[in-house]
Amino acid sequence: MRRITELTSDEYRVWIPPAYCELRDLVLSRLTLFNARHGGEPARLMSEWQEAVDEQWLDSAAISNSTDLEQRLIREFKITYQTGNGNNHLVPILFPLDTCQGMIKNLTDQTVRSFVGIHQNNVYSFPNSKHSLDHVSGWHSVHRVSTDAEIQCPELLSPTKM
Repeated sequence: MRRITELTSDEYRVWIPPAYCELRDLVLSRLTLFNARHGGEPARLMSEWQEAVDEQWLDSAAISNSTDLEQRLIREFKITYQTGNGNNHLVPILFPLDTCQGMIKNLTDQTVRSFVGIHQNNVYSFPNSKHSLDHVSGWHSVHRVSTDAEIQCPELLSPTKM
């Protein structure tokens, strides 16, 4: 979280592909581990991020009748849903506020994306670089972040255990 803040706090940062990819991997890892999801689920996010920003999944009538705790949680997180395995059910993805700055200012900003070599037709919130039309591998992002953080036994974070 500290590194995400470092990367997003300088509003005059000139984005280069390695810094963009680091931020992408950090935010994706945070979402994957926070939500206890398989790495591929948050990595596949597309327009769902904008749904979270626009609070499309929140019922304003229910919010006004919610408890203080529920209202605090609504302020502290953004929520969206995406299809799970088999496309026959939806799974929630919660965005802690510490991930939102990176999403809004950098990962989904079309000018930044173009500058670092993200294909203009790539619809993913966590895109592969070098003009790819695909999303990044969530497990590889988590593995890179855990290796860079020098955690003990990063091999225990396998795709199956995630």
